[in-house]
Amino acid sequence: MLKWRNLLLSSVAREGEGTGGGNGGGEPWYKSLNLAPENVAFIEERKFPDPNAAFQTARESHRMASSRNVFERPADGKINEWGGWKELGWKEKPEEYQFKALDDNAKKDLGFEYDGQLWDTFRTAAHKHRVPLPQAQALHDEMLGFVKQRLGETKASGALKSQELKTALQAEWKDDYQRKEEIAKRTASALGIGVDDASELEKLVGAPRLLKMFAALGEKLGEDRLIDPDNNSNNILPASIEGIRASMNAFKADENKRRAMSDPMHAQHAAVNAEWRKLTERLAAAEKKQAA
Repeated sequence: MLKWRNLLLSSVAREGEGTGGGNGGGEPWYKSLNLAPENVAFIEERKFPDPNAAFQTARESHRMASSRNVFERPADGKINEWGGWKELGWKEKPEEYQFKALDDNAKKDLGFEYDGQLWDTFRTAAHKHRVPLPQAQALHDEMLGFVKQRLGETKASGALKSQELKTALQAEWKDDYQRKEEIAKRTASALGIGVDDASELEKLVGAPRLLKMFAALGEKLGEDRLIDPDNNSNNILPASIEGIRASMNAFKADENKRRAMSDPMHAQHAAVNAEWRKLTERLAAAEKKQAA
């Protein structure tokens, strides 16, 4: 140690005499230190003017290396063999490389079914390619959030479009909207929709295009041929008051029926009058039921 100190002091003294660093024609300050060739090359490459500059650099390098987590650079083409993955959070054992499980409330909050098989495949691939677990977990969570957001936007857009169609349908049907809606529901029931799941009828009402289609179909079938949507029987459903009145108005507008009704000699006189009586009886029954 004393020999090293004396050599440095001697070198500094010579530098002060104009011989250091090659200046003044003397030998470089490190010449007498008997350094290894690679150390001499290092000094000459960095062009340290004196021992103090060399020691300053060495001290700073040591401080930086000891105060930071320094990793060896992975070899080209062998990145999966790099030893630094574990330090970054990658788990070598697959059973330790697991995402945080979603509880029932979290799954319900998603608004769609959590596909465990899909995310398990994602987790396996992430483990294979050495993705640190915290980063893989973050990707998992952000992707779930993205899917939830997009589905919510799609649902909101669909609801807005449906409401626009319903508003247009209400403007088209005007005061006849409730009657046509009821006919649509009865028609759907006649076709078996809502027999096992009553919510199916509510979905029908919430789909304006379907509502319009079933209402048109029901009017072609005739109200007296539709079944009661409130039970699972095949009993004929008494038509609504609005429906009966609509049928009576249609009856009155039919010139042939008016003629047959007023002419006792007409071949259809009895049948037409019977049809009219049936309509009036059904109207009275419907009004009585509504008043009860």
